[in-house]
Amino acid sequence: MGLDAAIIGAVVAMSMGLVEIIKKLIEKRSANHTTGLTQAEHDWLRNLHQMHNQFDEDGAPKWYVPRSWARVQEEMLEGLSEMSQNQKEIVRILKDLDNHVKDSGE
Repeated sequence: MGLDAAIIGAVVAMSMGLVEIIKKLIEKRSANHTTGLTQAEHDWLRNLHQMHNQFDEDGAPKWYVPRSWARVQEEMLEGLSEMSQNQKEIVRILKDLDNHVKDSGE
């Protein structure tokens, strides 16, 4: 668990650093139009900054997906796979019953 927390912390720290770099680029572009960015690039950076600068009520970035969600999705997939196997078994049993009924009727 400690390693996962360290990895998550590193990702968040790098992302926050990226946000600061983008913020500086936008400020530089706003103050001095000699950065060589087109208006489309400037708008893209501004939108990227706005997206990464949103936080939930706990202070976590809104774009961050917790690792626990991956575990939940894996559990859901296992459950769906088990349901699928059960349905295949039900179909097999029904076919066997149908064959038995057909055989006994002849």
